[in-house]
This record gives sequence, C-alpha cells and structure tokens, in this order.
Amino acid sequence: MKKYNHSFMIARFQPFHNGHKSIIDKMINESDNITIILGSAQESGTERNPLSVSQRKNLIENIYGKKDNIKILSLNDIDCDIDGWYNHVMKFLKEKVPQFGFPNAYYCGDMENGKYYNKGEFKIEVENRENQIGYRDISATEVRDMIKRHDNKWKNFIPNENIKLIEEYFNY
Repeated sequence: MKKYNHSFMIARFQPFHNGHKSIIDKMINESDNITIILGSAQESGTERNPLSVSQRKNLIENIYGKKDNIKILSLNDIDCDIDGWYNHVMKFLKEKVPQFGFPNAYYCGDMENGKYYNKGEFKIEVENRENQIGYRDISATEVRDMIKRHDNKWKNFIPNENIKLIEEYFNY
C-alpha cells in the first residue's frame, strides 16, 4: 500500500520534459493509481500549444508504457474562475476514472498551479523545481524556444527516450 490511493496532475506537456517526468516518477512511487490530465486539449498547431493530444500522450506512454493504474486523459479549457475550474476537474475525474475514487493528492511543480486545487479535500504535493537537479527552472516554453532556434541544448531537458519523437513532431 502506497501513501495515496489516487493522485492526479494537470499540465499541457508542450512538450513533456524532465520536470514533468520528475513529478510523475514521484506520483508512481507514492500512489497506487495515477491520473495524468493533458490540459488545453482543444489546442494544437499553435506556437504555445504545438503538439496534439495524441502526440503528448505518446510522449508519456513512450516513457511509462500503458498500465491499468495510470490513466492519461485530455481536458479542454473552459472560461471560469478558480472555483469553477476546480469543480470542472473534479466532475471530470469522477466521470472518467470512477474506479480510482476521489483523489487523495494533486501533484504539481509549484504552488502557482497548486492554488487551483488547494481546497483542503486532498493533499497538494509540490515537486519543487529546485529539487529537479539538472533542469532547475526549465519550462516547456524554454524547451520550445530552444527547438525553434535549433539550439540542441533542448535535448538536455527531454527524456532521452523521447528525443527522436520530439524531432519528428517539431520537424527538427
């Protein structure tokens, strides 16, 4: 039995990088069941959201495989306040992964993201970027910018298993 029965995280994963991997690795170590939500699912092919839902899901599955206790789902953005978003996500989880039950924890990289879920109904687990040795303060925006500039340093921030996929997805 692990620390949590069900934990979840939400990110755009544009693209999936080592900071995201660090959070998911922690979730796997501490949770029996995991839900990974691909945010901004309605967008792809834009500067901020270049990758499709299937491409983002593929990057994650390329690392972790397909497992019954790990669900990778996609969720469209909605126009609402923090409470509306929280209710939207909780309803989504209840409908899409009822077998996992109500989550015990939300995992994130900082409390800027954690504030959306800090209602006292479950634990907020922050995997601070300071703890992510070798990729402190990296963001997907910076990775996308490096790819766009053909700066090969982006490869330092992406799991090695995904470098070829990223090159394919970004026509690198």
